[in-house]
Order: sequence, then C-alpha cells, then structure tokens
Amino acid sequence: MVNMNENVPNYKDITVDQARDMILDNNDSTVVLDVRNPDEYAKGHIKYSMNINVYLYDFKQRAASIPKDKSIIVHCEHGARSKIASNILLMCGFRKVYNMLGGFDEWKKRKFKME
Repeated sequence: MVNMNENVPNYKDITVDQARDMILDNNDSTVVLDVRNPDEYAKGHIKYSMNINVYLYDFKQRAASIPKDKSIIVHCEHGARSKIASNILLMCGFRKVYNMLGGFDEWKKRKFKME
C-alpha cells in the first residue's frame, strides 16, 4: 500500500513466504492475528495464531491486549477482512502491522504449518 503522507502510519502488504519467514525468525516479537470468525479458525489456522474476529463489536478492546511493540501479521481467509483489521490496528496505535496477501487460503495452498 502506498503511503501518500509520511506522517500517516500505514500497514505493509507481505506475501505468505515473507510472513512465514517473519514467524520463524521473530516468533517472540511477532504476533499472528487471524481475524476470521471462530468457526473458520476452528477448521484450521496458523500454529500459535490468535483469533479475534474483526467484525466483533469489541475488536479494538480485544486487540488492545497485544503489546504495541510486537510486529503483527494480520490475515483472514482471502485478504479483504485483514485490510480492514490492519487499518483499525493502525488507528489504535499499532505501528508494525503487516497484511498477509492471499490470506489463510494461500497459506494452505503452500502447505505451510497449520493446526
């Protein structure tokens, strides 16, 4: 995503390969945030990810439990909800927000580690 104003924070789009590398390299400083609904999450998810449905009325309050110094990789099934969630996180003061392109669907296609 192009940042037209350097003073306005923006999330960064990353590929599933980049997301996997971030998770493997920085697992203590990286949070994987799955913003799908609980039923989708229960059918399969990235190992150690946390699930907060972006459409919950209290999404902001639940996300506030994530330390602001962590890098947050946000994903949904395909990519639309994760963009919404990424923007909300930026509005809440998070600065290291990464939107995983292709979402969990792409993660599954690549046969990366899941639970």
